[in-house]
Amino acid sequence: MSSKLLFLAVLLTVVTVAYSLQCYYGQIVNGQTTVPFVSEPCPFSKYCMKIFQTGSYNNIYATYGCGTNQCSSSGCSTNKNGYGTCCCTRDLCNSGFDFSKTTLSSIVQIL
Repeated sequence: MSSKLLFLAVLLTVVTVAYSLQCYYGQIVNGQTTVPFVSEPCPFSKYCMKIFQTGSYNNIYATYGCGTNQCSSSGCSTNKNGYGTCCCTRDLCNSGFDFSKTTLSSIVQIL
C-alpha cells in the first residue's frame, strides 16, 4: 500500500472515531464493579446500550457498552424474568440515570 493510501486510511479512521457516538463501557455484578467504567467510541453504532438483570437473583448485573442489533429505538424493555435492555442515542446516555424508573430501581438494588 502506498504511503498516501496508508495516510488516508489512518486519517479516515481517526476522523470516524473522533466524531462517533461515545458510550460508557463497564460491568457491575452483585453491586461490585467487575469491569471499570470508561468512555469508548462507538463508530459503527448509533446507540449506547445497557443490559441488566433485576429481581431476587443471586447474580444481579448490569453491562454497559455500544449498542448491538438488539437496539432499534431508544428506550427500555424488561422481560418477566427481570432481564432487560436499554438503548439510547446521545453521548454517554447509558449511565443508568437517563432510563425508566424500572431501570433506576434496578441500579438502586445493585448498589
